[in-house]
Amino acid sequence: MTFCGGFGVKLFSDPVSDPDRGNVPERVKGDGNYFTPISLCLILLVMELLIIQLLVFVSYVGYIVSKFGVLPSISDSWYSLPLSNKWLFTFFCWGIGIPMLLYGTLPLFFSGVGLSFVGAATQFKMMESYTKQIHFIGAGIGMGVPTLYFLSFDVYFPLLMQIWFGLYYFTTHRDMKNVLWWFEIVSFISIMLGLFKTIPLFYSL
Repeated sequence: MTFCGGFGVKLFSDPVSDPDRGNVPERVKGDGNYFTPISLCLILLVMELLIIQLLVFVSYVGYIVSKFGVLPSISDSWYSLPLSNKWLFTFFCWGIGIPMLLYGTLPLFFSGVGLSFVGAATQFKMMESYTKQIHFIGAGIGMGVPTLYFLSFDVYFPLLMQIWFGLYYFTTHRDMKNVLWWFEIVSFISIMLGLFKTIPLFYSL
């Protein structure tokens, strides 16, 4: 039995009383019922990164909507912001991307790199430069890699949420305005939920 501060930290129920317990991957079972103190502390620390990402996303998107309404995409907000406030878009991207670098897994590290490049290559409408390619490749890596990475933990709903939105748009709502904006919102929500679901699996011992 593992104790943290004198108390056992039981995160999974007994397999006899909980039939779903047997479906937990072997890599996350620890000693059978408990996380070690080190892994639990890592989980709590990393959850703070998730909170930072949520605060940054909600604050920035809320600010943009209050000032300019819903735009064609979140990236378009860089063009809407006045010159003195354009740094906010870079802060937004890095505020989400840098925590990704710190989760301690290689796929999420690459996701953080991609999002950081989005924050650096802001002028994606420049046709005669590599900025556009860097921006969109970074966005694709930033959102796509975590979604695929979650599949290795049998966490499918982030991908299913994004597929559902695509089907929703192409089958019944082709006239939807600012579809990329809404897809980015759905993707972010699905990735945050996926992180919340899988973070304990990263650090369990």
